[in-house]
Amino acid sequence: MLRTHSIALVLFSFCFSVAAAPLAEKTKIILPHLQRSTESQYNYYITLLDMALKATIDKYGDYELIISDIPMRQRRQLLSLGEGKINVIWSATSQERETNYQAVYSPLSYGLFGYRVFLVNSQTLPQFKRDIDVDWLKKLVGVQGRDWPDTEILLKSGFNIKTSDYKSCFALLEKGFADYFPRSILEVGEEVSYFADLDIYIEPNYGLYYPNLMYFFVRKDEPLLGKRILDGLTKIEQDGSKWKMFINSPFYQHSKKIKQNRHFFKVDNPFSSEKSRQLAEAIYQQQRY
Repeated sequence: MLRTHSIALVLFSFCFSVAAAPLAEKTKIILPHLQRSTESQYNYYITLLDMALKATIDKYGDYELIISDIPMRQRRQLLSLGEGKINVIWSATSQERETNYQAVYSPLSYGLFGYRVFLVNSQTLPQFKRDIDVDWLKKLVGVQGRDWPDTEILLKSGFNIKTSDYKSCFALLEKGFADYFPRSILEVGEEVSYFADLDIYIEPNYGLYYPNLMYFFVRKDEPLLGKRILDGLTKIEQDGSKWKMFINSPFYQHSKKIKQNRHFFKVDNPFSSEKSRQLAEAIYQQQRY
């Protein structure tokens, strides 16, 4: 018997059809709302999750992915996950998040989220057109989002960071209240396009690197869902389809150009768990991308 499942999107839609086990009960999985400025990544994570779940239908049964109709920033997503209003999120990890939630230990973006480049405005861009070092950078004012793991990493390393909500970070940068805004090489290209009306640019020569992995997270009281996702991700990693989808994504293709011929200052991440630190180091040494 054929059964179908669909991803119901609020702002855009697509669907998938699969053959499922006849007696399997459909598992409903609620996901966060779309964030427009990083839409291609959002699609990537949802499609990756769908591939993992599809690869495990024979063992775990059919499923339905449902998009929440409530826009959520990162902190709200974590709170909603804990409250059971959503079932899966994807996020940069930290020891705290791995303690409070169940991390699915299969890195989603192969460590590239830890490569950060600087958004700047037209007034600060000329300051970077010379040899700089980390100490010089720490004298400037950076901006980051509230409750981001990146914020704590940079503050702990001695950077001068002010915080705001996501969209306000771009406004603060444009208006000169911050000198630079570190962004992942995977997201910055799409963000610059989305905020094209603002006076912001990608600084071409420098960046930061610290161990920073992206995982799917579920609640601690849903261990079967976490195991299912991990089993599925392992399958699609082994058959090469996970890596193929990643390297064919538009944000990865753009990130290769951004990363090329750029000097990255390496920064420690003291908020990483030992397991994630080891995974990140293995990926960094492999230099697969």
